[in-house]
Amino acid sequence: MEINVQGHSGCQINISQENNTLFLLKGTKDINYIPRLIKQIEKQKKYSLETGFKIKIPEILSVENNSTDCIVKMEYVYALNFIDFFERSGKKSIDKFYNTLKEFIDWEIKHSELTEIPYTLIQNKFENIKSIIAQNKLLQQDQDIALLLTRSEPYFQSSDMMCIPIGKCHGDLTFSNILFDGGENYLIDFLDSFIESPLIDIVKLRQDTAFHWSEKMYTNTYDHLRLHLILKLLDERICKMASQFEWYNKYYQTFQLMNFWRILQYATKPEIVVFLKQIIFNLTYNHLSK
Repeated sequence: MEINVQGHSGCQINISQENNTLFLLKGTKDINYIPRLIKQIEKQKKYSLETGFKIKIPEILSVENNSTDCIVKMEYVYALNFIDFFERSGKKSIDKFYNTLKEFIDWEIKHSELTEIPYTLIQNKFENIKSIIAQNKLLQQDQDIALLLTRSEPYFQSSDMMCIPIGKCHGDLTFSNILFDGGENYLIDFLDSFIESPLIDIVKLRQDTAFHWSEKMYTNTYDHLRLHLILKLLDERICKMASQFEWYNKYYQTFQLMNFWRILQYATKPEIVVFLKQIIFNLTYNHLSK
C-alpha cells in the first residue's frame, strides 16, 4: 500500500506499508534534480553515522537510481510538527529541545574550520537572484522589489575576504524539517548548500524563530500568542549562543538577507511576496535583527 502526500523541493513523497511497517519513499522524475537529491541523501547518510549529538537522523534503507528517476526508501518516523509540539509542551520540554539544538550547532562548529572565502561567492549568488527575479512575472515589475534590490546591493559588495566556519551544515535547518517524537527529535530534508557552514544553519533556524517563516505554511488553528512567545524565547537563546562568535556578529545580517532573497526569487503567491518584502525591508532599513 502507498499513500501519496505533498512533496517539496521537486520531490514526490509517498508512505509505503510493508508487513505492517511504514516506510517513507522520496523520489523525483526530474532528471535535472536527481543529482541534487543524491547529494542530499549522501549528506543524510553521513550525518546518520556521526556521534556527538542526540538529535536523530532517519535511516536510509535503499536508493534506486537510474537515468529517468530516483527513489529513496527511508525510515518513517511517527512524529509531531513543531507547532503541534509547542502547543502541547511545557517549559521543561522546550528547554530540552533548545539544548538538543544547541548541542547540534555546537557540534557543527567544532567540526568546521574557520576559512577565508571571497565575497564573490555571495556577489555571484545575488546576481543570479536578480536574473531570476527579472523572469518572475509576479516580481519583475514590482517597484518595491527594485528598490529593495538596490538597498541590498552594498551587503554583497566587498573586496575583502569573509572568515567563517566551513565544514558542517544541514542546509535547511528550519523547524519544518525537525520532527518531534516524544522526547526525541529527528532531522529530515538535508540540502546541499552553496556554502557549507554552521552559519547557514543558524540563519535557517532564525528564519523561523525571528521571522516565523514555517508558521506561514501551517493551515490548522493554533494559539498564535503562545507560539510567538516560545519562538521569541528560543530566538533570544539562539542569539545569545551565536553572539559569542565574531563571524556571526559580522556576517549574520548579510547571510540572512541573502537567505530571504533566495526564497523571494521563486515566490508565486502575492501574500507571500508582501510578507517577504517586509522582512527584507526590516533587514536593510532598520537593522532589526542581530
